[in-house]
Amino acid sequence: MTSGTEPVGHWPLNGDRGEASDAGPRLEVGTGDFTAALWVCADDGGVHVAGDLMGQYDPAERRGWHLSLVSMPGVTTSMANDRNLHFGIDAARVDDEWTDCGRPGNAVFVYALSVFGGDLYAATCEPGAEDRGHVYRYTGVAWEDCGAPAACNAVSSLACWRGHLYCGVSRYNLRGSCLPASPNQALGGGLFRYEGGREWTKVGQLDDSGVHCMCAYGDRLLAAPLYEHQVFEYSGDDAWTAIGPEARVMCMGYWDGRLYALTSGADSVYRLEDDGTWTDCGRPPGTSQNYSFLVHRGRPLIGTWPNGEVFRFNGPGEWESCGSPGYSREVMGMALYNGQVYAGTLPMGDVYRYGGESSWAYTGGLDPSHGCQLRRAWSMAVHGGRLYCGTLPSGHVYSLQAGVMATWDRRFPDGWHHVAAVRRGAALELYVDGERVADGRGAGAEPLDLSADAPLLIGSGQHDAFRGHLRDARLYDRALDVADLQTLAQGGVS
Repeated sequence: MTSGTEPVGHWPLNGDRGEASDAGPRLEVGTGDFTAALWVCADDGGVHVAGDLMGQYDPAERRGWHLSLVSMPGVTTSMANDRNLHFGIDAARVDDEWTDCGRPGNAVFVYALSVFGGDLYAATCEPGAEDRGHVYRYTGVAWEDCGAPAACNAVSSLACWRGHLYCGVSRYNLRGSCLPASPNQALGGGLFRYEGGREWTKVGQLDDSGVHCMCAYGDRLLAAPLYEHQVFEYSGDDAWTAIGPEARVMCMGYWDGRLYALTSGADSVYRLEDDGTWTDCGRPPGTSQNYSFLVHRGRPLIGTWPNGEVFRFNGPGEWESCGSPGYSREVMGMALYNGQVYAGTLPMGDVYRYGGESSWAYTGGLDPSHGCQLRRAWSMAVHGGRLYCGTLPSGHVYSLQAGVMATWDRRFPDGWHHVAAVRRGAALELYVDGERVADGRGAGAEPLDLSADAPLLIGSGQHDAFRGHLRDARLYDRALDVADLQTLAQGGVS
């Protein structure tokens, strides 16, 4: 290491799984440069959301910094983010309004958003007689067509599994959203693997009406039909095997080593056990549909209909109300973005930020000029340091920036890897194994003041307790140069 670059804090740790620590006296970061570095092994089997690595963040004041591996497997129908490395800072700074990122194709409904291989993908419903549901890749200025896997009007779900992007397709009934029926009546229900360009390979067929949701859980790829009451597991050779429960599943997510299936109608939330049985976890009070699943502060949050309420799951039959975001009947996409929960709603297409207990702050209405009375802020994902939201009925995607973030928009690899997060002036830098993988910069030229009345935490934070192994955590009151970061990364794990 270069002379004079000893850390102000050093925690050797021992690599034990699930180790978390209140690291004690905090570094007063203020507006100064700093570096957080540690060795990370995220071999969680794909049945945990990985979780928080290190940070000093006050959620009530929205001030401080955090470094996490974030997974959001249950953003309505799809996997939005899969073990992505996020480094964020904030001082209660947020855009005044959402940015319109355009309309993918002829979409009226952005059914799904998913981050895969460094890129943001959108799945659409395009109801015209000559239209089909497509998948698009965002270039930062436009939506690049990645093809239409089938003849039906919607691609309804996206999931990342074993290094590939998968989708499910549907015949979407637009009358359920107070829109004219689609003249395209081609059947859905197919499942496809993306091969690049505009090429898709069919890997199976479920209910002809459509595929409603998908989830990669451990080594398993799962899908639920639009109406049939089952979850199906991919068995290879285009075969899908029913595994229960006997319920119409609206959304799937995982937490603490278990898969959860959220349902519609009089059914409950179900948990898949190791022996293949399903545990009835009960239903949030006053609800009949469950739309979204997000792990926040170590517990799942669930968005519901018809009272637009969000509930925290504290165990089977134990539901804690987190209130209703503004005037809403339905809470759909929910995302963890720069330390905060954001939720999209119906009927006004509004997005709110959770402030704790029953408090929700309005961040903006999407599609405000459209005459439809059922506007949905449906799909969400975090990409390139921004939060994205897909809508119905305009079919546009909008984005928002809060604070500053650097995000590595790829699945964090298995095994031991060295991670370093650097604040250098007003900019952020992320390094993995000594190589720079992402950066971020805010709108202003001056660095944010991160002075936070909060402890320094290792292995816990706003997402979940870390479900892997950590070693050699270090904190520096300066921005280390690349040579020093490479020296740390070359040190290995003893």
